[in-house]
Amino acid sequence: MKTLFLAILTCLIVFSQVVVVRRAPTVETGVPIIYWSTMLTPSRVPTPGMYRAWLKKHGYPDMDLRIDTYNTSSSKVIVQSVSGVSPDLISGFSWDFQYYDKIGMLENLGPRMKDLPVPTASFDPQVSNDLFRDGKRLAYSVNAGTSLFFVNREAYERLGMKPPATRWTIDEFETLGREWVAKANPGKPKLRKFFADNVDRETLRRSLGLSVLNETCTASRLNDPRHRDLLTRIQRWIREDRLLPSAADMESMVQEASGSAGNWGGGTGLFHRGYWAMTFTARHVYIRLRELKPLMNLVAVESPNGGFPNCVTRTYGVALAAGGKHKDLSRYFMMFLLSPEHNRWMTEIVDQMPPLPEFRKERAYTHPPAWTNEWGPHATVADRFTAIGIGSEYSPFIHYTAYQQFERRAWDALISGVLTPDQAVAEMSQK
Repeated sequence: MKTLFLAILTCLIVFSQVVVVRRAPTVETGVPIIYWSTMLTPSRVPTPGMYRAWLKKHGYPDMDLRIDTYNTSSSKVIVQSVSGVSPDLISGFSWDFQYYDKIGMLENLGPRMKDLPVPTASFDPQVSNDLFRDGKRLAYSVNAGTSLFFVNREAYERLGMKPPATRWTIDEFETLGREWVAKANPGKPKLRKFFADNVDRETLRRSLGLSVLNETCTASRLNDPRHRDLLTRIQRWIREDRLLPSAADMESMVQEASGSAGNWGGGTGLFHRGYWAMTFTARHVYIRLRELKPLMNLVAVESPNGGFPNCVTRTYGVALAAGGKHKDLSRYFMMFLLSPEHNRWMTEIVDQMPPLPEFRKERAYTHPPAWTNEWGPHATVADRFTAIGIGSEYSPFIHYTAYQQFERRAWDALISGVLTPDQAVAEMSQK
């Protein structure tokens, strides 16, 4: 049965590739066609034209870059690779490349790029563990980023309060949150306002000196009493202090917003409407906020800490598929990702940060001329990324996504009342 299922899945993936090819432009370009499997975002749409112009400018071989947005999930990419219909370029997040390389899907970019004029600074050190494995270059960054709290300054000023400091403790988060919630919800309204939409458990754990895995990456450290106490505290913020919304709260807010006129814009729209005072997210939040009026005046602050300030650094990148048909041509796209044209486009479109640190120092990044309301947060994100950023932790024995999902299931069970804090950390720590 398992073999039959895999055979059917393979046939479906191959069929989807046929559909993609048939839906692609039929105009004969007279040049090789390179396929890039990636998510469709506003920043991707003009990339093929920008890339071709860049190739011509530098006298590199011409090619037609086509974006495949139909087969971007990791399961589809894996099946494509083993079925002989792999795209030439594979995109993914930080954790994807480590797994893809373990199962032989990625080309070693070191030897492949050695005869091209690759700049000395071709990656940000903060995401080096995402782009390399055992000294092997796996990918090049499309962008880089980290999440902070983006604070609605006016939500505090209306209540006669000051926004939180750039750096604050977990105790200060709780104290200020209780004060803000009390002032923002006089008379106990049906739809209350919250201090924040969420907190990041990974960042908070790290701030207490805890990791998911032990030093040898062979066992979990999530059964530490400090972690149990942290989960208990976050649970209290949701259930008792009401600093953070529950799943039921979110559903009520979504229903209320959806019933209003206009395009409310999902979670970012709820933030814009004032349902919470700050949101834990990354710089790309401005893609949506720029469409909503009135424009918001935000400040960016760190996640509260328990003694060790930190933020999780990540990247979205591009790798060269080991089974790709045009490896010698596709590698030029890596050079394009390092170019000023691409880095400044990431600045302009606010699709996270440009991948190379030097472009985050330019005034166009820190002070976007058309968006004076954003002056301040962009510089803060870049500064915190460098000053306190730490990449994700990977183990050679377990896939990152697997243990993250395991932790999430136990957390959801805790919040729903199925597990106690002691049971939740025990569940997270099972081998």
